[in-house]
Amino acid sequence: MNLLARLRSALSIVAKGSIAPFDRLIDIGGYGGEKLREPVRESVWVSRAVKLVSGPIASAQLRFYSDRRAGDAEVNDPKLEAFWQAPAIGLSFVDFIEGTALWLKLKGEFFWLLSDGAALPFPEVNDRPYPGMILARPDCMKEVVRAGVLEGWDYKDADGKSHRLIPAQVIHCKTYNPYNPWRGLGELESAWIAAEADFLA
Repeated sequence: MNLLARLRSALSIVAKGSIAPFDRLIDIGGYGGEKLREPVRESVWVSRAVKLVSGPIASAQLRFYSDRRAGDAEVNDPKLEAFWQAPAIGLSFVDFIEGTALWLKLKGEFFWLLSDGAALPFPEVNDRPYPGMILARPDCMKEVVRAGVLEGWDYKDADGKSHRLIPAQVIHCKTYNPYNPWRGLGELESAWIAAEADFLA
């Protein structure tokens, strides 16, 4: 049967009110059928798209500048350069950038969690290295809002322990979300059916 005949056949079925041809699409969407649960691992489309976005960012040379009010003078800081070689616990700079881009594309947001030591004043006079950040999974973060004001974040670590963080400890970058002003909206959600269809195929 050629393509035109198949289209005519599908149209006639739809015109009669049958939804049988769409049962598979409903299953793909997660209503009881197979589902794409780990998009980066299970979909080459998603994996390559993240690499395409993160690659140029991770390969860019980092430069550091002083306060803009001082004329944006470039700063050479060996301590800062050493920090960015492995900015997050267990991650190199390239892995950190790739993970950041991944969460921004998948979930529409990323979270960098700063340690208590990051808030100490005058870090330049301290000989200790800058403490590493945590690149947190967005699904491990819960906003704490009271009277329309963000008071902090609850972070659940890999051991299931909950940690209350103040806003100054969390670097949160997000895309616009018309449904929740505190959280981002990822691009994958709108492309989920296509990604799952490719996975199932």
